Amino acid sequence: MAYLNMGVIYTRIGNRDVAKRFYEKCSQLDNYGLKDIRNHEITRISALYNLGQLYFDEENYESALQIYRRALFQIPSSYYQPYSLYNKIGEVYNRLNRTDDAERWFRKSLAIKRDHIPAYLTYAKMLIRTNRTFDAEQLYRKAMLLSSNDTAIYHHYGQFKFNNGQLTDALAIYLKAFELFPSDCDIVINLANILRELQQPIKAEIYYKLATKLRPNDLLTHSNLGAIYHLNGKFELAKQSYIRALELKPDDNITMINLERLERIVQNTAKPIDR
Repeated sequence: MAYLNMGVIYTRIGNRDVAKRFYEKCSQLDNYGLKDIRNHEITRISALYNLGQLYFDEENYESALQIYRRALFQIPSSYYQPYSLYNKIGEVYNRLNRTDDAERWFRKSLAIKRDHIPAYLTYAKMLIRTNRTFDAEQLYRKAMLLSSNDTAIYHHYGQFKFNNGQLTDALAIYLKAFELFPSDCDIVINLANILRELQQPIKAEIYYKLATKLRPNDLLTHSNLGAIYHLNGKFELAKQSYIRALELKPDDNITMINLERLERIVQNTAKPIDR
C-alpha cells in the first residue's frame, strides 16, 4: 500500500516516470509472510491499473494493454471483481480501432456489474464512433435509469443529442441535470450554449451570468457572458465582461477581437440603454 500511495502522489504532482517505478515495484511484491494477503493482492492489481492508466493517458495504448494483460493474470479470482479493469481494456481496444474486441470487454464488464456506469459511457462512445447511434442511445437511457444522479451521464447523453442536432432533446436533458446539479458549472454553460443555438439569447444570458458566479475567475465564463450581452445589445455590460475576461487572460485572441468589434459598433451607433 505504501508503494501504491507513493505512485499516486507522484502522479498527482506530475512526475509520471517516478510514479511508474513505484507502481511497477508495488505490482512485483510477493505476499510472503503477510497476514492480510487479500488486501495485498488487491493493491497489486490497483498498481497495475494505475500504471496502465498512465500509459493510456500518454496514448501509448500497446503498453497500456500489456500492463492490463498482466493484471488479468494476477487477479485473485475468489474475491476481486474486475469490472473496472475490463472496461479499461475495452477502452484501449477502442483506441486501437479493434472494435469487436472492445465490445467484448465492455460486455464482460457489464456482465459482472450491470450498473457500472463508466462501462455504459465508454461503450456508448464507441458505438457512436462506429455509427451505431441507436444502440448508443439505448445504453445512455439504461444508464440514466440505473443511476439518475450521475452527472457524467447527463453530460455524455446531452452532448450526444447536441452533436446529432437534436437541440430540443439536449435542452431537456440539461434542464433536468440543472435541477439536480444547479452548481455544476459545466452543466450551466452547456445549457446556455444550447439556448443560444436555439436562438433564445435572453434565456441564455441568465445561465451565462450564473456561470460567472460559479467560476468567477474563469476566462470562458466572462467571455461567454460578454458575447451574449453583445448579442442582446447590452454593449456596456458586454464591454465590462470582455475587460474582466482580459484581466484573467490578457492575450486571449477571441476576446480581444470581440471587444474591438464591440467598440466599432459603439462608435458607429448610438449607445443603447442596458436593462
